[in-house]
Amino acid sequence: MKLRTVTNFLLEQYPLEDADEWDWAGFSLKYNLSEELTGVVVALDVTSKIIDYAIKQQANLIVVHHPFKFTEKWTDEYLQAPYKKRLVKILKSHGINVLALHTNYDNNLNGTSHKIAKALGFKEFEPFTTKYPCVISTLIGLNELKLKLEYCLRLRNFRTNSHDPMRKYNKIAILSGSGPASLASDLKFAGVELIITSDIKWSEWLTYKELDMDVLEVSHLDEQVFVDDIYATLKDNFSDLNIKTFKLEEPYKNI
Repeated sequence: MKLRTVTNFLLEQYPLEDADEWDWAGFSLKYNLSEELTGVVVALDVTSKIIDYAIKQQANLIVVHHPFKFTEKWTDEYLQAPYKKRLVKILKSHGINVLALHTNYDNNLNGTSHKIAKALGFKEFEPFTTKYPCVISTLIGLNELKLKLEYCLRLRNFRTNSHDPMRKYNKIAILSGSGPASLASDLKFAGVELIITSDIKWSEWLTYKELDMDVLEVSHLDEQVFVDDIYATLKDNFSDLNIKTFKLEEPYKNI
């Protein structure tokens, strides 16, 4: 099987036209796609451990959610993240291609936020005005929701601005990864009482406070639902494919 058979399939499922304008979805590294595909590793990000794992699995394609490259030129990328120069050298020496399905995956009708809702066991959920946010109609308390996130997604390290742990929420929204606080006002107008998202900045906490919007901040690892989903999709369509997954662990801990 040629490399392009699988990469074309994935890009047909999640077209780059659906990605946000600022995003660097697509190939972070691309070589000769007419070569034989020896194996695929699916992960959230490209790290040294994942590259080592791909080499051991003799895989020449890594499919990730987050782009490995965020600038047009590698020289600019190396200025922002010098360690990538070493990783790119290893990737090139082993002919490993890197394909990122980022906001083109997020913006799919069954994208990341919706996969998280499904993984948490919710049945009643729908897209918001755009496909990225997922709005869930339910009746659930903060502690129960936290337990779901711990059990179903293996998440740790939560923060919230809620002062009432006993409060029950009728409608919540999932903004997978680092969701924009700019959506909070429209979500509140639509009846959302709690937002679940990651990587909240100080200014965004202030925005949520002024809007009187409760927020539950979770790890960015909520997006690892991507890994299981892409694995299942590839297995369903290419049953003989040598495909592996690699799950990241939290790179920090609360003290």
